[in-house]
Amino acid sequence: MLLHVKARIQFLFAICLLLRYDKADARHSLSEQESLKLEKQLQLLNKPAIKTIKTNNGDIYDCVDFYKQPAFDHPLLKDHDFSPQMKPSLHTLERHVMSSKTIGLEGGGCPFGTVPIRRVTKDDLIRQRHMQGMDETPAFHGNNLNDSEAVAFKGGYRGDLEGGRGSSEPFLPKNYTYAGVQLPDDQTNDITGAGMIMSLNKPLVQKNQHSAGRVKVQNGLDSIQVGWWDPTLYGDNNNRLYVFFKAGKSGCFNTLCPGLYLYK
Repeated sequence: MLLHVKARIQFLFAICLLLRYDKADARHSLSEQESLKLEKQLQLLNKPAIKTIKTNNGDIYDCVDFYKQPAFDHPLLKDHDFSPQMKPSLHTLERHVMSSKTIGLEGGGCPFGTVPIRRVTKDDLIRQRHMQGMDETPAFHGNNLNDSEAVAFKGGYRGDLEGGRGSSEPFLPKNYTYAGVQLPDDQTNDITGAGMIMSLNKPLVQKNQHSAGRVKVQNGLDSIQVGWWDPTLYGDNNNRLYVFFKAGKSGCFNTLCPGLYLYK
């Protein structure tokens, strides 16, 4: 019995060492130059806060003066005319009223004239550098879909999407479900938004795996997607809201995107 308990303690101790080593190894893999570069980036991203709010998830949100948010460091926004009083300029074409639960920050949120920005850590920057698989969903090109036609299908082979005319190259894992709508190729088309109704699930995922539910609007190589992501982006196992922007071959998350400004 004593040997059994001793072996168990040694086993748990070995696991702790492995977990600590894994985290330490990720940090030590950065060169001194890379580490200094990340520190400089943190100084630019994390602005002085008028109010600080800590959430139940352990995140820290800084209420930053509207005019001092990181977006306005972008050269193209130096002479902007934005203000906290801004309202959406798009006209509502159609609205479906449904009951929903409001999600907000504790403590009454941020005061007027400020915007809530999640405080960025060095680990956040490291994780974003190593994020993969954000663009796994197939893009609709060529004859994939007829104009204004919608399609829903499960992961399989590219030929399945193209009505059997395409190749047998797999484009998504079999456990993926995907739906899409393609508009006619017309320069006068205006997309004012997109939405979805979805359930939130928390399946067990292993290292380098993820679970996600998202809606994506794409034009050529440029796209915006919004949804819930688990677990790589935030370093925990909770379903988290995210926004991912892609322009050409470059992409970024949330407020880490240069020039992304907030208002409320």
